[in-house]
Amino acid sequence: MKKNCWVYILKNKTGEFIIGFSLDMDKKFTEISTRKEKLSYLRPFEEPFDGLAHKHLLDSLSKDTINHLVRRNREQTEIYKEVFRKRSEEHTSELQSL
Repeated sequence: MKKNCWVYILKNKTGEFIIGFSLDMDKKFTEISTRKEKLSYLRPFEEPFDGLAHKHLLDSLSKDTINHLVRRNREQTEIYKEVFRKRSEEHTSELQSL
């Protein structure tokens, strides 16, 4: 899963969305998993410009539209999350064996 950048949406306890952009999703996934927000949407982009344009578009959408987008992309997001979860576990195991 070699992508250059990722756009993600977190949902906090109060239901607010936090839209973000990352060039290092492995690191960002580890950071997110230690916080209270839920990773609700994850989409890869090969070009940072495209990712930033997508983030900008999401920033301008209504909460209802973002909810719809999150629901529509839930299956693919769960696949990406599982890949990052496994990578994170492997990385943790490697560090513990040192």
